[in-house]
Amino acid sequence: MLSGTIIEGKNLDFKPLSREYLDLYVKWLNDLKVNKFLGPVIGSVFTREKGEEWYEEMKDQGNRRIFTLHFKERERAPIGYCGLYDIDHRHERASIQVIIGEKEYQNRGLGTEASRLLVDYAFSALGLETINLSLMEANEAAKQVPKKLGFKETGRVRDFWQIGGNFHDKIIMDIKKGEFYEKNEAELSENYLLDEKVKTTRE
Repeated sequence: MLSGTIIEGKNLDFKPLSREYLDLYVKWLNDLKVNKFLGPVIGSVFTREKGEEWYEEMKDQGNRRIFTLHFKERERAPIGYCGLYDIDHRHERASIQVIIGEKEYQNRGLGTEASRLLVDYAFSALGLETINLSLMEANEAAKQVPKKLGFKETGRVRDFWQIGGNFHDKIIMDIKKGEFYEKNEAELSENYLLDEKVKTTRE
């Protein structure tokens, strides 16, 4: 476990964003294989200055919780980031996004582990009731993760994104607290959350 870890999983440690890793964040945001499916940043070019702006916005924890993902066997540098966005405590909902930026750690089940831990954090630590996400229809790999966790497709927006002259639908999925724990309880540790200030509840 790394110092400063907030959430500890089987293979991953969640830590706050750090300016120390700004160059890595910028590298991932500029990687077309990563950002071509990231909605607001599709096709964007992130200069160091733009990366600084992104970092300052993301580390603001007002209506979001963003974490750097560290693989336990690779302690010196992170492998990606994840977060809850548009947290709405009045309506008890938020959106989720997980990015595994280092290619050697993609397609190894780490996105599933990160997503499961993050959704559990949203329900048990933040007291939310519904988690939603949106993804591009063409992103076959990303569609498998929410399905494993029990997310259901609730709608789609046709021809929402255009890439290389081709239009792609935006798929919207969500999961309720009870649905999530019915499917994932066995995969979760009782003591994953290391921040003593936050008590977990999974009723």
